[in-house]
Amino acid sequence: MNFPSLAIFFANSALYFFIGHSLSRKRFADPQDARAWRAFRVWWYGMAANTGINGLSVLALGLGIDYLPLFVLFSLAATLSAAPALWGLLTYLMYIFKGSHRFSGWIAGFYIAFGVGLLASIYLLRPIGVSMGTWEALIQYQNEPQGVFGLLFGIALIALMSLPPIVASIGMFSLYFRITEPSAKFRALLVPLGLFTIFGLGYFIPLIFIVAFGINPNATTWWPLTIRLIGIAALALIYIAYFPPAVIQKRFHVQNVLS
Repeated sequence: MNFPSLAIFFANSALYFFIGHSLSRKRFADPQDARAWRAFRVWWYGMAANTGINGLSVLALGLGIDYLPLFVLFSLAATLSAAPALWGLLTYLMYIFKGSHRFSGWIAGFYIAFGVGLLASIYLLRPIGVSMGTWEALIQYQNEPQGVFGLLFGIALIALMSLPPIVASIGMFSLYFRITEPSAKFRALLVPLGLFTIFGLGYFIPLIFIVAFGINPNATTWWPLTIRLIGIAALALIYIAYFPPAVIQKRFHVQNVLS
């Protein structure tokens, strides 16, 4: 049983869910603000489901269950929970940056197409087995992308997962220089920093290593653990942005999001 991997997956899942549940207590008079906030909560609950499902796959394999259709189902469920989660995050960030929901439909269409593409790729690659990697359950495929095509496939997947949230986070960070209210300014700094840490380090750094050196850090023993621990710290940072401890509230003259 890979207990460190299980602990990290379920800790991430619990933290995502806890933050989403904590944010659900916020109420808005403006229905447009409330709509954006609901989309933001989809991100937290979707990622709680995604990390929890990945944890279940590790648990099942650790218990000696190697029924391939079950793990394909886990993979599909994780994909189908990540797509709406990313929609919720981008919808919220674009609303904060632009003050409009007109991008929500386009974002939904993009992630529907992205999810369908990933589902189709699972079918076309033809799963043939499952094994325990260093930190997660890995499905082996009969038609594994090889050579230049495999490199481009990996780069495209990483870019599609990471670049939209990174760009949207940078847009939200730009608000830091345009607003003066201390609490809003505090969140405009910490939330993009936390999101950039999750996506920038988790996806963009491996992309640089793959392109520049032909090395996939995710295949090493130390990087997956490092980025998962950094991810937990980034989630804690985002939580502090919305629910700063009393000492931070007093020092920076900020309030929690429920005030």
